[in-house]
Amino acid sequence: MSLWSEVKDNFIDDGSLRDIYFYPSDILTWQKFLDSISSSSFESIYYRDHEITEFTWNAENALKQRQKASPLLQLSKDRITFNCHFFTEDEIEIDISPKEIKGEKEFNIVLEFMEYFGSILGTQVVLTEENSKDLIILSKKENEAVRNNKNI
Repeated sequence: MSLWSEVKDNFIDDGSLRDIYFYPSDILTWQKFLDSISSSSFESIYYRDHEITEFTWNAENALKQRQKASPLLQLSKDRITFNCHFFTEDEIEIDISPKEIKGEKEFNIVLEFMEYFGSILGTQVVLTEENSKDLIILSKKENEAVRNNKNI
């Protein structure tokens, strides 16, 4: 059975998002994340208060923007969008819409995202239900995948 067949029911459009967390994180992890985007296969656009603007690629500045504006770094590949809102220094949270994950091809892009950034950051990577770190769909760390606390 493929991984997609095991998780596809988690991508039924129920109106909520799915979250990808990279942790533990700190300001250095954030900077490493931002620095690695340019060498990835993902395109990026930065919004400040819903307007496209130039991004400085500085983690500390991006996190400070959150105090006075609504920053959004949007990464995308093949119409799959990954949204980074710079909520807090101690976790990198990315949201995705299950509407965009229509099949195994799209799911593989989510896996690519998790594996690429997780390997660069050297962190745990967890795909969860929206705002629910305990409702884990998939967890990856150092070439190991876990689905509902079982190795896969």
